[in-house]
Amino acid sequence: MAATGPSAQPEAPSPPAVSGVAAPTERDAGAASTAAAAAQAASSSAAGGSASTVLLVQNLRSGDNFRVRSRAALALGRVRTAAAADALIAALEDSHPAVRAAAARSLGTGRHKRALPKLERLQKDDPDAPVRKAARAAIARLTPPKGPPKGPPKGPPKPAADEPAAGDGGDFTYYVHVGAPHSNVAGLGSAVLGRARSVAKGSVRFMPGVRLAPDSESAAAARGVLSKKGRHGFHIDLNVVSVEDDGAGGTRAVVEAMLQSYPGRDMRASVRGKATVPGKRGPDAQRQAVEGATRGALRSLPGVMQRVAR
Repeated sequence: MAATGPSAQPEAPSPPAVSGVAAPTERDAGAASTAAAAAQAASSSAAGGSASTVLLVQNLRSGDNFRVRSRAALALGRVRTAAAADALIAALEDSHPAVRAAAARSLGTGRHKRALPKLERLQKDDPDAPVRKAARAAIARLTPPKGPPKGPPKGPPKPAADEPAAGDGGDFTYYVHVGAPHSNVAGLGSAVLGRARSVAKGSVRFMPGVRLAPDSESAAAARGVLSKKGRHGFHIDLNVVSVEDDGAGGTRAVVEAMLQSYPGRDMRASVRGKATVPGKRGPDAQRQAVEGATRGALRSLPGVMQRVAR
């Protein structure tokens, strides 16, 4: 999709990493290899594993950056093999909480019941609340329900002020909050990040089945909107990974959109978009490239939300 001014040419996005906790990758090459390995490993898991699974296991065990390890843990949640389970169980002791949380959730997604003892310890002893929450969710998936709760059901929370009334546009399935983008790119102005958020909100607003959450909303208000059965809340965390010269006089940007639960902010998936503004440099070209990459990252979001919500 083109940005205003000179054309920002989007590049093919990396396959989304879905099912469980997601985290951004550290470099384009690492992201591409991990995402490709995830797709291949998932398709071959029924056959008992593949070279792609081996690559994901290696990334999880020895990746230099926690983002690489987290993404590998997320991808391994789609691989139901002994090797994947062993790597994920070992990752419960990773030094970074994002990796431990990703491993815990993927063990639940993969139905690896032999991880229950370690997940129970993680739920009890881990110092980080998101990790304990991920372990608790995994345990719930791995443990059969004990029957219906006792006593009368509690009434639904009071709807938020922006709960859609009957006849004002119909119902919705996904309630999506777009956070303020962030970046470690030196010299990238706040105006560029602000525009990226506006572009993201504009893209999300017109997705089928989506209602956009207000920028500032309490967790209680969000839960009120989501109290109706069948609704799912998501938060989009945008990270401008890189903005650089494309080697041919143009400007290239990479943006990662991390999909989290809302309002809880548990990681669910991540997608990347890339775009190039040919033959132009400077702040305006940076803005256009970031806008194009943001649109590219969000292009696959409807399908990702659908898969995650299952």
